[in-house]
Amino acid sequence: MELLTVKELHLFRKFGCQEWKPLKEVKVIAKYFHPYSSRTRYATEFDAKTGLFFGLVDGIAVEWGSFSLQEFKQLIRWIPFERDRYFEVCTAEEVLNRISKERGGFM
Repeated sequence: MELLTVKELHLFRKFGCQEWKPLKEVKVIAKYFHPYSSRTRYATEFDAKTGLFFGLVDGIAVEWGSFSLQEFKQLIRWIPFERDRYFEVCTAEEVLNRISKERGGFM
């Protein structure tokens, strides 16, 4: 499976750095997960030169952070990371609301 599509690369370039935007304006472009990990990563930015993403990481806690394309190419228990092919671009605010709802209102 392709971890980063041409369409997603285009969207990352289009939205660029979203660091100072309010959550209702920050676009989440892609969602990544591993079947054996409790963490889900929601990418809002990507630097093609370094291969680093920036975005929300939903694990024990929900936090903003960096993660790498190289990390996704590693195997854990012989199974690769996956990109959610059905994920649609939405705002960070929407993602945080979904996560909160899944956790019963606790974050």
